[in-house]
Amino acid sequence: MLFVYPAIFHKEDESYWAGFPDLKGCNTYGSTIPEAMDMAQEALLSKIQA
Repeated sequence: MLFVYPAIFHKEDESYWAGFPDLKGCNTYGSTIPEAMDMAQEALLSKIQA
């Protein structure tokens, strides 16, 4: 079965943070958008595998 979890990315000062509205407490950040995307994938995987 395939699940889709949208992520919302925000720019704040000199960094970016990402959150998953459907997964309470699943947030992360990065210095660049690609880094924030990588961190978001890791955060998502750790949240759904827990």
